[in-house]
Amino acid sequence: MMRSTSIARTRIATALIALMIGGALALSGCATSPGGDGGATTPVAEPAASATTTPAEPTPSATTPPAPVPTPTDPASADDPAAWTASGAGVGPLVLGEDFATLAGTVGAAGWTIGCGPDAPSPDAPVISYSGSDMLSIFAGAGYAMSGEPNTTLNQVSITGSAQTSPKTAEGIGIGSTLADAQAAYPDGQNAMLANYAMALRVPAAGGTMYFGAGDGETISGITVTILERPMPEFCG
Repeated sequence: MMRSTSIARTRIATALIALMIGGALALSGCATSPGGDGGATTPVAEPAASATTTPAEPTPSATTPPAPVPTPTDPASADDPAAWTASGAGVGPLVLGEDFATLAGTVGAAGWTIGCGPDAPSPDAPVISYSGSDMLSIFAGAGYAMSGEPNTTLNQVSITGSAQTSPKTAEGIGIGSTLADAQAAYPDGQNAMLANYAMALRVPAAGGTMYFGAGDGETISGITVTILERPMPEFCG
């Protein structure tokens, strides 16, 4: 009887010990698994590091330097008009159709004269003239309107002189060339009459009309560029 009682006590003690162990385990599971998933430990994910984007440096815009402003040729600074180019638009800076007073006001180099001088029949005629070495002469005139008043724009430029100092066209035709040379350079040119010349070649061109005059009928001794229907025979008469 005593032995049975002892066995029963032993069994009760064993049961109490097991119950205590189970409770401890249950409490431990509640602390490590807040999700209540049967005791499995769920690792807490580390917050993902946000990607930091560095703003791109602005690309500098390509800067185009301003184009240089061309310096106009000034007759006052040109002591050697022989280097000028003749064309239908004029001779060098003496551009047909430009304001005559403006052109006259820029002339100041040696050899240039405004007007025809005190001994001329028309001393104050609207003309700019140049007299240089080797008999080079340039007359740039506005002429007169039908009313007798001076025109305000340059209408004609005439050149005489020698082959060494003559302004030439872009095709190389100038004083000393022949009319045959001019005809070859300008196939559309036509024979024409020009005051003070035995023969002349008339060449329509951009801006005006070019005349190449030959005193002997063969060799060019004068060039006239004009926007008039008929070239002026005199500037100071």
